[in-house]
Amino acid sequence: MRGVAISMMTLLLGAIVLGGVACADVWHFGDASLFQDDDAGASDAAAEAFTPDGTANVDASSGTDVSTCTPTCSGKVCGASDGCDGTCAEGSCTQGQRCMGGACICDATSCSGCCKGGVCETDPLVCGTAFVKYGNNGTLSCDAYCAGALTGPSGTCVGAQAVNVPCAQRVGFLSNGAEILCLCHDASANNYEKHGNNGTASCETYCAGTQGGPAGSCGQGVITHVPCSQPIGQLANGSDLQCTCQGATSCSATLCTSPANGFRSCKGGACSFDCNDGYAICETGCCKSPPAFLKYGNNGTQSCDGYCAGAQWGPTGTCVGGQALDVPCSQATGYFTNQSGLMCTCTNNGQIFDKFGNDGSASCNTYCAGAQWGPTGTCVHAAALNVPCSQAITTAPLTNTTVLQCTCQ
Repeated sequence: MRGVAISMMTLLLGAIVLGGVACADVWHFGDASLFQDDDAGASDAAAEAFTPDGTANVDASSGTDVSTCTPTCSGKVCGASDGCDGTCAEGSCTQGQRCMGGACICDATSCSGCCKGGVCETDPLVCGTAFVKYGNNGTLSCDAYCAGALTGPSGTCVGAQAVNVPCAQRVGFLSNGAEILCLCHDASANNYEKHGNNGTASCETYCAGTQGGPAGSCGQGVITHVPCSQPIGQLANGSDLQCTCQGATSCSATLCTSPANGFRSCKGGACSFDCNDGYAICETGCCKSPPAFLKYGNNGTQSCDGYCAGAQWGPTGTCVGGQALDVPCSQATGYFTNQSGLMCTCTNNGQIFDKFGNDGSASCNTYCAGAQWGPTGTCVHAAALNVPCSQAITTAPLTNTTVLQCTCQ
């Protein structure tokens, strides 16, 4: 009997393996749930709180079980944790930036100025929409100086300062409520600042008085907020009224208006003009029609008024303009009464640049080297493009044999 029982068991096991018969069917257990673990649902739910490698599935920053977490970004900065397993795609950013995709960005939508390295800048000098225009000797307001194209790119004044006002100069009442800061020193050479001068007194007078502080001697005056509409008088020490202008930082063909009988071009960041064939430049910046003619040979000692009228030098006429295209770097031409300038071309570390604003009272050697007028360098060329008809530019012949070209009519 034992052998028969063993044979029956062997047959049953073989049927299970070969026929795929379920254990419950073999043993007539129709309800397989009898063998189900009552805690299986709880075990599966608990498993969801773990990652496949068996570690807990929690947010590292908050310690929250992310399997049951509700993200929240209310009042949070852009890109912060949402309290679960993500970041806030929206949120607050610094001024001039906005949140996009969980990161703060700067663009034209968020920034009223310009974006530099992802940061919103509103200073027009940083953004390049404003530029400092040097060379105003104080006789023009910065409103007028910014607007003038003869001394460089034109624009609208947004600020002005004079950082080296002569001690003896009274600039006049500053209409915007600003002050001229007087830098004074006492008998022991101790320096001190004296505030409160509204421009009606020179710093020489203000330092010497007791109003606003102890009496002493003047070193210099500084005005950091000159009204755009106010000239302060010619600065006798050769410094300038620095004008901050807003507009194009450099010119282009579209920004330069062509004169009659000629065309504009952009040279050295400023609008310049040339005349059509047969026409010549006049003093006011226009092109005179024929019979205007160029009269060469003036060595600079004669005004073009005198040179055009003199028969000993060729055909006679009336001056309508003058220019010297190659003035020696060492030569000052004298102050230009028509507010034009001596354009200086300078070099520094191999970089060549034009330095505008020299009113003719300084040589280009001096002007290129002077930091009070802008970037410094060494003069390589000088030119006077709009010499007044009544003005000679030297008392001795120009040392490089160049000529003052006179346009006569």
